[in-house]
Amino acid sequence: MSEAENSASTSEIKTPIGSVSFTGKRAAEFITILSLCLLFVLAYGFWDHKIDAKAGNDVTRDVLKELVMGIRESNCLTTFKEEAREAKAEFCKRVSR
Repeated sequence: MSEAENSASTSEIKTPIGSVSFTGKRAAEFITILSLCLLFVLAYGFWDHKIDAKAGNDVTRDVLKELVMGIRESNCLTTFKEEAREAKAEFCKRVSR
């Protein structure tokens, strides 16, 4: 290929917003490198979000477990008469777990 053929290559990016076109081999290489960099940044963002979301889900699960155990314990205590509740508190704690 001659130098004229290499510099005559055309690169174009079409998006819903608009389109951009470049003429030349260097421009095509630049667009390729820029696209790869953008792909790596998006992949890193997705990976980082996945890890953060898992940690958030673990915390939420633990909090909900504690809340459910507290509700079960309260329900158990309300089944006893008011005078016997203090004596049965330990029993209700074991049952709720």
